[in-house]
Amino acid sequence: EIGKIPQILDRIIKGNEKVVATDLSIKNIPRERHDGYFRNRIKSYISIMEGCNNFCSYCIVPYVRGREVSRSSQEIMEEAKSLVFQGIKEITLLGQNVNSYLSAEREEINFPMLLRMLSGLKGLNRIRFTTSHPKDLSDDLISCFKELPFLCPHIHLPFQSGSDRILRMMNRGYSREQYMALTAKLRDIRPDFAITSDVMVGFPGESDKDFQMTIDLIRKIEFDNLFSFKYSDRKGTFSEKMHNKIDEHEKSSRLSILQSIQKEITLKRNIKHIGKEDEVLVEGESKKGVLLTGRNETNKVVNFYGDIELVGSLVKVFIKRAFINSLQGALNKNH
Repeated sequence: EIGKIPQILDRIIKGNEKVVATDLSIKNIPRERHDGYFRNRIKSYISIMEGCNNFCSYCIVPYVRGREVSRSSQEIMEEAKSLVFQGIKEITLLGQNVNSYLSAEREEINFPMLLRMLSGLKGLNRIRFTTSHPKDLSDDLISCFKELPFLCPHIHLPFQSGSDRILRMMNRGYSREQYMALTAKLRDIRPDFAITSDVMVGFPGESDKDFQMTIDLIRKIEFDNLFSFKYSDRKGTFSEKMHNKIDEHEKSSRLSILQSIQKEITLKRNIKHIGKEDEVLVEGESKKGVLLTGRNETNKVVNFYGDIELVGSLVKVFIKRAFINSLQGALNKNH
C-alpha cells in the first residue's frame, strides 16, 4: 500500500486514529509522483503489475498481495511519457513477476509487446525491468534484448537452488537444466550480458549434495552478482510445515562458502570490462564526492573524473580498474 501512505498519514494526523490499509485493488498500484520531489532526477520506476500467481512453498507474497493484476498498457505509456517530459532518461518497470504481465484491453498486451511500445518514446534512453521468473522467460522476451537498443542487457533472474530435488520442493516450476539453457540464450546475445540472481541456502532437507549442486551452477553460469540468504520459516507457508530443518550453524557455513565463491566470480566478471569503453548514464557524485558516478548498460557502477554538468548525460568511459562493487575509468572527452 505504498501509494496510499500520504493519505493514511494524513488521516492519522488529523483524526488521531489507527488505520489499517487492506485494499489491494489495481487502482492503488503506485504511480510515480511528478511534483518537485522528483525534479533533477534522471531515473525513475513504474509499477506495471501487482500480486503473484506462483505459490513457491517458502513465499508468503501470493497470500498477502493477492493474485496477479496488470495495469493497462495505455496508463503505463502515459506515465512513461510524463516521466520523459520531466527529464527522466531511464525507467525501470516493476512487478513481482513482470514476465507474466498481461493487460486485458481491446487486444491483450503481453510484456514483450509492452517493451516494444515503450521503445518508440523519444527521449527515453534506457529501460530496465525487475523481477523475472525463469518459468515465464519466453524466447520472445529474450529476442527483445536483440531488437530493442534501449533495453539494457541485464536481467535479475532468481534461481534459488541448483538442485532439481530442492527446486521441486520449492515449487519453482523449472529445472536446473532449463534455467541454465535460459542463461545460455541470454549470454549468446552478448558475452557481457549481466545476470544477477537470488539464491537461498538451508532450505528444509537440503543435503550437502544439493548444496554442492548450487555451487556448481554458480560456477558454471558465473553470475555478475548474487543476493544470497539463509532460509527462514515464513508463517503460513507450506515450507514452514516441512521436516528436516537445517541447523543455523550449517546454514551460516554454507552461506559463507557461497558468498566467498561469488565474490571471486563478481570480480572476474568486472575485470573483463578493463580496456573497454562503457556507455555510462551519469547519476551524480560518488559517495566520496571526488568522482562522478553512474551505471553502464549492464548495471555496474562506474566512477570517473568529470564535470558535474555531465549529470543526466550518456557518456563514454574507458575502464581502467575493477573492484567487486564498482568500475573506475577515464571519460572520453571526444565523444
